[in-house]
Amino acid sequence: MIKKSKGKVPAEVVESPEARGAQMALQPSVNAAAVIQSYTDAMFGKEPDINVLIDGLRDSFKTVKNGDLSSLEAMLVGQATALQSLFTSLARRDSPSSRSVTWRRS
Repeated sequence: MIKKSKGKVPAEVVESPEARGAQMALQPSVNAAAVIQSYTDAMFGKEPDINVLIDGLRDSFKTVKNGDLSSLEAMLVGQATALQSLFTSLARRDSPSSRSVTWRRS
């Protein structure tokens, strides 16, 4: 039997693989690690170890919970800069000066 705990996924071992999978699916660190793993193998050429990802994410969660938001701030600045670059590139590709169509007034 699984004991209930406040706001935490029970850590006890469960009897069925399905129940264990359900418990794992509820953990933010596992969900994030699965997404990271599925996208980073194309970027780095090898699938990263999911357990290392989960441990790293849990460490990051603890750091944030303790009030240190510097890693999140750095991530957001990086994402904002990357998105700005994408936006600028796409906007320039679709700008009127990049089109070969000439508009005339009648």
